[in-house]
Amino acid sequence: MNDDAPDNDDKSLTRAFFEDRIPRAIFDNRTMFELLRGSICIAVKDEGAWTLRFGSTNPGFFTEELDESADCVLEFERVAFEKVLRSEPLEPQDEPRMWGEDKMLKAFGKLLDQGAKGQLGIRTSRE
Repeated sequence: MNDDAPDNDDKSLTRAFFEDRIPRAIFDNRTMFELLRGSICIAVKDEGAWTLRFGSTNPGFFTEELDESADCVLEFERVAFEKVLRSEPLEPQDEPRMWGEDKMLKAFGKLLDQGAKGQLGIRTSRE
């Protein structure tokens, strides 16, 4: 066994969500993903930021970067984001800061909802 090899069990819940769950949701729901237009950026303090550009899987459609000019931007504290991923209730102070078009948040939620109830999109989708 190589001690230098990364162990997926050591991946944070946040990183696992962005590195494993999002690509799987896009693959599983490619037709829906390709019909949508716009972008969403989710920044998680002490973890990173990820930007998803709907509509095409050309290079750069999903990147680990902060894009404050995305159509919808969410900023979370890490603890609050992981509460959302575990379907735990958020306290008022845990609510993410959001700006931009909430329709992109709804689109993101629908993309995730196709494969797993109770994920981020359901909890943050503002009806």
